[in-house]
Amino acid sequence: MPEGIDMIDYFALYGPFAVLFVFLFWWTLRTYNNREELYRQEIAEIRKESEDRSKRHYEVLSKFAKKYDIVIEKLDELQSQLAKKG
Repeated sequence: MPEGIDMIDYFALYGPFAVLFVFLFWWTLRTYNNREELYRQEIAEIRKESEDRSKRHYEVLSKFAKKYDIVIEKLDELQSQLAKKG
């Protein structure tokens, strides 16, 4: 400590800055935690939407696959009928 400044004067001089630093540090951590929680919620929502979209795509592709199989069966029937006539 500099000479000529006793402990009370030292804390009176630098104490407000220490309190301000602690307050700003606490406020920053609190704000960060709130923001982080919002990000986690948004990520969870996006992940759920993505999973739902993937399920819908899978269902649509499954339906197309079934229809494709039906079309292939009909084409095979037509080919066999044409082969018998030809």
